[in-house]
Amino acid sequence: MKRVALVTTIILLVLTLLLIAWRLQSVVGIFLLALVIALVVEEPIGWLTRRNTPRWLAVLAVYAGSVIIILVIGVIVFRSFAAELDPLIQDGLTRYGILQARIEQIATDRSVLLVGRLPTTDEVATMIVKNPETGVAEGLMAMAQRLLGMAGEVALAMVLAIYWSMDSSRFGRLWLSLLPSDRRVQLRAFLTSLGRRVGAYVRSEVVQTLLTGAALTALYALAGVPYPFALALFVSLAWLIPIIGGVIALLLAALIGWFAGWQVAIFATAATILVLAISEYVVQPRLDKSGAQLSGTLTVLLMLMLGDLLGIVGLIIAPPVALTIQLLLGAFFDRTPASGEQESMSAPALTAQLQSLKARTLESGAPLPRAVMDLVARLENLVNAVTDAPR
Repeated sequence: MKRVALVTTIILLVLTLLLIAWRLQSVVGIFLLALVIALVVEEPIGWLTRRNTPRWLAVLAVYAGSVIIILVIGVIVFRSFAAELDPLIQDGLTRYGILQARIEQIATDRSVLLVGRLPTTDEVATMIVKNPETGVAEGLMAMAQRLLGMAGEVALAMVLAIYWSMDSSRFGRLWLSLLPSDRRVQLRAFLTSLGRRVGAYVRSEVVQTLLTGAALTALYALAGVPYPFALALFVSLAWLIPIIGGVIALLLAALIGWFAGWQVAIFATAATILVLAISEYVVQPRLDKSGAQLSGTLTVLLMLMLGDLLGIVGLIIAPPVALTIQLLLGAFFDRTPASGEQESMSAPALTAQLQSLKARTLESGAPLPRAVMDLVARLENLVNAVTDAPR
């Protein structure tokens, strides 16, 4: 009965959280984005702090560099993509009309009904833009408005992430203080592992996307593929979609390459396979060394759920969400009890070890990191409090 009650409570809690998340989609989305950003930049911040850089300076330097990189990449991507989007759509509509006319010429009596169900060129144009006479101008304006809205949300998430990175240790101690003391070490280790693995995965995906896009743009341009930047952008984003992303990327490369001839289509497909294989088997293992193995079933279920709720963004974030759920379930079903008999040490012995540490530090001449000095000072205060306490 206790297990049934526990499972029921967990289900009700999850449903309640989902209802709150659905009601407050924007707020929850900004909070989750801020948390992901903080996890992604924690590794470079730690790299700077390990080299005696003050944490506040490391946080500001990493976030300032990230903002500059995002702005530069955003300007390059938007200008290049906007320059190729209108010709790409017009060329695609023209070739669709030619292909439809050829199909109608060779259609038999049995297939004429199927051909008649195909949308016309005007209908396809209407699907892409509301007013085909204005080209893609209206679509670009709508996209620009959505991008500005997203930029505002990202900026707010960035500010929240800065606060989180500045006081992450304090926030962690605050939440851990709500738990029993015998479970804090285990939970701290789990949260550290969770943040490190999720952050490594997201960093790996972002870097792979940028490298893949740059390499494919160069190869497509050298091969004479029309609209190389737009195609590389589509392929890079499609590659983020788990399981089916590779198939979509190859179809896009073959289709747009076919605009310039079947030889170019073959080269574009081969170049796509080569770059994606290098990204998967060479680049990713070096960027993400956690060796996380995602559950295919869980990932597919999350793709269906998040894809229906958030669209393409839901498909893209399905893998990190699946990884987070896997780690949570693994920790929940880990029944290894916390050690009740921990090694104890008397106050005089601990004081002697602290004095020995100070002596070795003075002999070496190398200053201790500020975090270690703060920890030593806290331990000394605790030992003095225990020693002076009335018995």
